[in-house]
Amino acid sequence: MRDRLFINLKYREGMLKKWDAENTLGMHLLETKDIFLLATALGLNEPKDIDGKKDGYVRLSYIKTYHKSLIASILLGLAENKENVDAFANADVNYDEAERCAEAGFLKLNEMIESAGGDTELLEKRIFSQLNMLYQKNVASNL
Repeated sequence: MRDRLFINLKYREGMLKKWDAENTLGMHLLETKDIFLLATALGLNEPKDIDGKKDGYVRLSYIKTYHKSLIASILLGLAENKENVDAFANADVNYDEAERCAEAGFLKLNEMIESAGGDTELLEKRIFSQLNMLYQKNVASNL
């Protein structure tokens, strides 16, 4: 039984360390699960396998039921009919997909940070715009 959510080791040693040192968007104040969930949301539509060595980033003991439901909703959103719903109840399968989304999301977030060139206001607007677009596409359009 797994005890962590994984990310690419080079992200912890590279971009995450840099964001922390540069106080990017106050990320040094966030818990790892919150950064992971942000990356997961940003990579929701473009999941990709972790490319490189994996690193345990979030201990599952820190994940509350609320967070588990967010993670489970990733695959539930892909269910084509009610018969498939039970297949998505496997926590490990949900965690694997969240890690795949986070892989893409960390790359996207890093690109957004770099392209903002230190302009925090521009970066915040871009992140919120991207999250709003993802919400409209994946949630609001299905209500």
